[in-house]
Amino acid sequence: MAQSRSRSKILGAFLAVGALAASIGIQPATADTATQVVQGSLLGTVTISTDPTATADFGSFSIGVNQVSGGQIAVDANVAYTLKVDALKDNMTKYTASTYDDGTTLATQALLLTALDSGTATPVASVTVSTTEVTIATGLGLTTDTFDLTHSQTVLIGDEPTTYRNDLTYTAASVI
Repeated sequence: MAQSRSRSKILGAFLAVGALAASIGIQPATADTATQVVQGSLLGTVTISTDPTATADFGSFSIGVNQVSGGQIAVDANVAYTLKVDALKDNMTKYTASTYDDGTTLATQALLLTALDSGTATPVASVTVSTTEVTIATGLGLTTDTFDLTHSQTVLIGDEPTTYRNDLTYTAASVI
């Protein structure tokens, strides 16, 4: 009961202050608002999310066609893209002690690269690898595309017995 009287007194005091404020022309406080814009831009993105095997080693070549897996390469893209490859040398070249000997190459036969769509095993490219960049795959984006890579090198009986090497560079880029 005492608490109820206390509340009544407090309410009465607020009403009296409100009436007094209104009688002398004081207006009640107004509310204020603020706005905020939140935005962001999504850019076209193309990345190689899985790198091919660092070293695709044929081991010991034999006379004839030699093949080795190059592993897989995966491209994440939200736009249309191309995946290309080029090489440091036009052909597999003699390599000793971290140096290329440009005088000795498997000159008569080029290194071939075959790419298969890993999800469907559908061939998407079979290209000759050289210093000229060539397309091995195209994609529409909005997905991750993964390709199985196979390298083929034909060795002829007249090729010099030595270690041969070539360095490949894969580039995925937007076509927009």
